Amino acid sequence: MVQAERRPGQDAGQVDRKSLTDATYFGSHLYSQEELIAELTAVFLCAHVGIEKAVIDNSAAYLKHWIGAIKENPKVLISSAQAAQRASDYIRDAQLEKEEAA
Repeated sequence: MVQAERRPGQDAGQVDRKSLTDATYFGSHLYSQEELIAELTAVFLCAHVGIEKAVIDNSAAYLKHWIGAIKENPKVLISSAQAAQRASDYIRDAQLEKEEAA
């Protein structure tokens, strides 16, 4: 897991932090899905910038934790990957705009 890449993915997640309730406590379904989105965002961003083998191996080990939830509901992976792609696109676009403005 790459914390520097993961944090923006969490911040760009689907959940409005102001509306967090008891349903989003540590270990809840919503919390877990936000964690999955953040980890997938990190994987996408690391792959984009060429950080691969060691990080991917570490992320793969971390993502094994989600296999049970994904087997239970395969749509979790699809919706999380879509959200992670939107987050990584947003982060890359913001960086590109920053570079163009400099």
